[in-house]
Order: sequence, then C-alpha cells, then structure tokens
Amino acid sequence: MKRWFSKEKLLYPFYILTHPADGYYELRHRERGSVPIALIITALFSFCYSMNRIHASFIVNDVDPRSVDSMNELVGIMLLFFLFCIGNWSVTCLMGGEGRFKDIVTSVGYALLPLILTFVPATLISQFGAADEEAVY
Repeated sequence: MKRWFSKEKLLYPFYILTHPADGYYELRHRERGSVPIALIITALFSFCYSMNRIHASFIVNDVDPRSVDSMNELVGIMLLFFLFCIGNWSVTCLMGGEGRFKDIVTSVGYALLPLILTFVPATLISQFGAADEEAVY
C-alpha cells in the first residue's frame, strides 16, 4: 500500500505537469508512476466532468442538469479510458513496440490532471459570464 501511495508518487503527476518530457521518460524507464493514482485521477476527472455538466451556467451548457447521471458518466468515462488504453496497447504490440499496459494506463491517467485543474475554475467562471463572453469560456 505504501509503495502505491507514497508522497513521491502522489506528487509525481504535478511533476509531469511541469516537466512533461522528463516526467514521461522517468515514468517509463524508472517506474515512477502509480496505476492506482492514475485510476483515482481518472475517477476525479469523471467527477469534475459531471460537476461541470451539472453546475456550469446555462449560457455555456446546453445539457439539462436534471438529466445528468453521475454514475453513467463515471462508467462511460472509465469505459472510454480503458478502451483507449487497450487500443493504444494493441497498436504498440502490432507495431513491435515495447509499450506496457501499465505504462499506458498510468500516462493516460496522469494526462487527465490538467483537465481536472481547469474544469473547476471554468465551472465557477461560467457563473459570472455574460452571453457575449461565451468565447472566453
């Protein structure tokens, strides 16, 4: 348990955010990533995406908030996440690459972190924008 959730592993997605080339290299070659953290980031992305669809202003959101089901959103995002990872792994296997499924899941999960960090402010900002400011959103 400690090897999956150490302080270094918890802060590593933010290192990748600021140093993507070095971060993804170390993720692949030095085993610095954590699959459980990547899956937690994916679940957080699903939560933030659902909250954005529910709470974004009606000016920028054309979805009826009463029709959003967070569990369906979670299942859909996790399904797409794993289908993308399986497809990526399949292509690397067919092309003779060395892509490991663990590395693909970890890197795709870590790549969702910027979306989490932008959905929250975007949802809050959408409450204060006028119709003419929709392009800023």
